[in-house]
Amino acid sequence: TPTKAGVLARHRILASVHYINSRLEDPKSREEVLRAVEEADECIQLAPDSPVDQLNLAICYLRQFDERRYESSGKDAPGNLQNHPESDWISKAKPILTNAIAILDRVRLAAPSLAAAQFHAAMAEVRRGKLEAADENSDWKLKFTDAAKKYIALEDRSSAVRYHYGMLEFKSGKYKESEVSLRRAVELDPNH
Repeated sequence: TPTKAGVLARHRILASVHYINSRLEDPKSREEVLRAVEEADECIQLAPDSPVDQLNLAICYLRQFDERRYESSGKDAPGNLQNHPESDWISKAKPILTNAIAILDRVRLAAPSLAAAQFHAAMAEVRRGKLEAADENSDWKLKFTDAAKKYIALEDRSSAVRYHYGMLEFKSGKYKESEVSLRRAVELDPNH
């Protein structure tokens, strides 16, 4: 009989494999993200207090959200969300993003020094910002800024976080701060 730790390890491996397979260009890979979510959810059932397993589930949800966006918008326009704010995919996909953000918020409270949680929370808020660009009451900028600052303080290795942070600073009129962030983004990834 397998031990609980053995079963948990198996589900963690399967979640990872399905997640990696979901990143492939093969059309069958779209089904893999659903399997990744199922396996990550099994990990939560076995280890409900594990911030890492909760983080992994949130990451799978973010991948599922991205896959829904990809399916709906086609390869040519994945970032063009604000032009179609009432599209059908948003009503189906936004709850996935909202769920991922709620999980990430809990993980960030339970494990504030987990840099990956800060990173994924920041990038989740970027996704939400694209959906809520026209909503003046949205708090995505505040939540993004909080997660980005915490991520940068812990592990300043993401050109994407630095780029989005720099662009938000620029749009807020913080030009010197923006320059620092954007230069750091290019330093981290010269092709960014």
